[in-house]
Amino acid sequence: MMESQFEPLLLQLQTLSQKYALGKIGRRKLDSQIKSLQEELSTEVFSKILYEQRRKAFYQGIIVGPLFLAAFYFLAKFLHVVTHALDL
Repeated sequence: MMESQFEPLLLQLQTLSQKYALGKIGRRKLDSQIKSLQEELSTEVFSKILYEQRRKAFYQGIIVGPLFLAAFYFLAKFLHVVTHALDL
């Protein structure tokens, strides 16, 4: 089974809930630590999404760029031929 990149954060969350259930930490400390773990998790998720979107945009640019270049080239050639044909 593949380990998720979020596995350590989820393990910390599980450990905190177990400590609270056993009475080893208080409610306020649990709340503050859970809040910091949530912030860290949301930062990790946001950075992963941002990375994936940038990667997707990069590969789309690699594909679409040459296609537009070829289309503009053939359009310029077509206009060149049409303008010369109209001059005759």
